[in-house]
Amino acid sequence: MGVSLRDMASRLKVSPETVRQHIKKKIEPRWRAEARISFDQELSKINHIERVAWEKFAESQGPERQKIIREVLDKEGVPTRLIQRATKWRTGEGHWLDLVKWAIELRAKLGGLLIQRSEMRVEVGIRVAGFKPEELTGEILGLILSRIEDRRAQRAALEGPEEDEV
Repeated sequence: MGVSLRDMASRLKVSPETVRQHIKKKIEPRWRAEARISFDQELSKINHIERVAWEKFAESQGPERQKIIREVLDKEGVPTRLIQRATKWRTGEGHWLDLVKWAIELRAKLGGLLIQRSEMRVEVGIRVAGFKPEELTGEILGLILSRIEDRRAQRAALEGPEEDEV
């Protein structure tokens, strides 16, 4: 367990504020620098692993030359060797890509780029004290219909009487 500032101050015969200032100005910057160096070293190792994995994946692609040797009988029945050369195209070994994926994910975690997903249920609704949800829906629809009727009445008043009514 750690030692409190007060305990350190009493052992060193200085004020707790002096201990706090010393930690803040002298010890903490060193600790942060060492932690940063360690972090950077680990990150460079991950980058190196990813780089090597990409190189090995690239090497595992492309043409692969094969030599096929067959024993055949010639016209006289004497066995002779027939050498054939074939080229086979390789698509790459997937385990190298798995290693690349691992490096990218780890680097993202170290950088704080991955946000842990949590299941979240979101419900959107309006709640008003004294109303049940279905009552509120009826009230809102009633208000909307009332506004529509008011606007129709206003429009009719502005336009004047229709020609049929004159």
